[in-house]
Amino acid sequence: MKTCIFVMFFFFICLVSQATGDYDVSVKLLEYNRDEDCSCDDTPIICDDCDVYFRICLKPLSPTQNPKCYGNNNNQRVTDTHSFLFADSLRYADFYTWKDIMGQPSFDISVYAYDFDLLNSNDDLGVTTYEYRRNTTTNKLIVTTKPGIKNLRIKLSLDVSLDVSSGQENVNIPIQKWLHLVVAVSTTSLFRRSLVS
Repeated sequence: MKTCIFVMFFFFICLVSQATGDYDVSVKLLEYNRDEDCSCDDTPIICDDCDVYFRICLKPLSPTQNPKCYGNNNNQRVTDTHSFLFADSLRYADFYTWKDIMGQPSFDISVYAYDFDLLNSNDDLGVTTYEYRRNTTTNKLIVTTKPGIKNLRIKLSLDVSLDVSSGQENVNIPIQKWLHLVVAVSTTSLFRRSLVS
């Protein structure tokens, strides 16, 4: 009887561990800020600020996986700027989604900024990162990334949800069944022992 209970308990633990499953992450970029930078285009007379475009990456950490990146398109840029709202200036390049990420929700969101230069090579303006360590879901969490070079930072809205397509919601049913079975077997075993004694 002890062996039977142990086996059932082992299967129950396995089912619980599967509940971490896969998850999805959605990011909506809200606001870009960086210190004014007159050196981007080397214009001697006026301050010609940077022509900014972005690459955004998610790096899962539980377990550690390779970064998954979007963007890096210099056609989706804002010219001569060090501060703007994405809703006004990059409305069609402000929303990104990562699906079927394995493990627990623990990851880094990194935004890389570049200055587009028509004549010379594009300049790297730095990277700014937000670290998500809650290991749980969230909805429309508004955060600001850690400041990078020249106080580079991004304000964004973050959603983390369980991946329904991975069958996580269904895993609760067998967990409950196994739990009820373990309790029933344990109760029966204790009742029989009481009768024998």
